[in-house]
Amino acid sequence: QGSKGKDADGESAKKKKGAKSAITTETDLRPARYSERDANHDGQINFEEFLSSASSKDSAKDRFEMFDANKDGAITLSEFLKSGKK
Repeated sequence: QGSKGKDADGESAKKKKGAKSAITTETDLRPARYSERDANHDGQINFEEFLSSASSKDSAKDRFEMFDANKDGAITLSEFLKSGKK
């Protein structure tokens, strides 16, 4: 830390602590969750990818169909973000 409690970037420890304590919302996490599920990183989640990360295999087909708005067999990021709203 530099002078007067500031680090090399000139930010005070208090300011950094406040930023770290900010609450991350569910919306902020959704793109990362989408990326994790897109196993082959082709920009779409197919049913097999969705199923492999589904918490409930019993309801996975219904949930997949809910997300797949255009019924093309793949979920885009846009579909994932829109359909996942509660």
